[in-house]
Amino acid sequence: TRLSQSRLLDLLACARPSAQPCDVCAMPAKRASMGSKAAPKPPAKKQRADPALKQCAEAAKGLRESDLPEDTIRMLSEMLSPALTTYKEQRHTFQARIVAMVGDTLAATEAGMKESGEETSKFIADGEEAKVSKLAEVLKAVEEVAAKQEATEQEKRALATSAKAYKAAKEAMEDAREAMKAHTQKLQGVSEKKDQLRVADSAYLKPLMEGVEDKVTHIEALCEVLKEFGFDVSILVALPNAFAKAPSERGSFDLMVITNLNEEIAKRIASFEATIREGDADAAKAQAAIAEAETAFKVAQEKQLASADLFTECRGAQDTAEAQAEESRAAVKEVDRQLAQLIREQAKGEKRLGAFCAGPLAAFLGLRDREAPPPEPEEAPEEPPAAEEEAPPEAGAEDAAMEVAA
Repeated sequence: TRLSQSRLLDLLACARPSAQPCDVCAMPAKRASMGSKAAPKPPAKKQRADPALKQCAEAAKGLRESDLPEDTIRMLSEMLSPALTTYKEQRHTFQARIVAMVGDTLAATEAGMKESGEETSKFIADGEEAKVSKLAEVLKAVEEVAAKQEATEQEKRALATSAKAYKAAKEAMEDAREAMKAHTQKLQGVSEKKDQLRVADSAYLKPLMEGVEDKVTHIEALCEVLKEFGFDVSILVALPNAFAKAPSERGSFDLMVITNLNEEIAKRIASFEATIREGDADAAKAQAAIAEAETAFKVAQEKQLASADLFTECRGAQDTAEAQAEESRAAVKEVDRQLAQLIREQAKGEKRLGAFCAGPLAAFLGLRDREAPPPEPEEAPEEPPAAEEEAPPEAGAEDAAMEVAA
């Protein structure tokens, strides 16, 4: 657990204890012998830097990783060096409390780093699980798009077929109407010709047959109509002479010409009437064809409209599915982006934790429990060398001396 802020401030508020003189300083200085000369000072040796100070500076760096205020970190760093460089059993109470506070802070910092790393790992696991879910949504969305595209293509083909049927029905209806119009115009022409012949028969031929006074005008008018209808030229040539005579003065030839003309006019009027009667029957058939074509056109039109509505609906559903698929792909990209960021944070946190444990924390632990080394054993005084014993004479030499004496 992190060090309580209030407890830390209370401890830092305590006054520093008075400095204790070291053992060397406490020893009384030896007085120089009276009358003796001062010994020459040996050359000063270059002192090696205490490795504990370097370790202490490294341990103080760990406080920068905590969430303590800057002033607190500065004060603790200043008091840490004299506390840690003192052996464990030689620390006074205040130094021991400083070491304990820094230890709690570093332990809490390590725990916080580990907790942050565990949270990041959990976020990564959750992100991987979310990515699997998002990928499943993308797959489902892609399948939905494929299905909607197939439905759209099917309705597109149906719309093209109904459009062709609509066009054919419209053309058939228009053809039926045009045929009816042409037939009506033909019957109207026949009826007009029939009426024209009837008028010529009743207004010109009959009066001339009965002997009208204004013969010349009637003959000219009758001949003009007969020419228009293509009557035989011989009749047209004989008519003026026949009608110029009074009815009682007309000969057999004149009567034959008038009778043939009368019969021909009647015959043609009857033919026109027969054509009109047949035309009426054909007109009824044409009207029925028009009605049938109009019905077929209406059905084709309704089918085309319905097909167009279905195509529009399918196309809209396809657009919606494509938009959902794009959103799913974007969601996967966002999850990938977040995962990459979390993985970078995890690697950074692991590197930071490793550097913290191998650096400041290891340095602090190495100094926290450091004990004073045992005193070196005193050297024993040197003993004088032992006297050498004389070696006994050799056996051969002793025999030779005995022989000389003899």
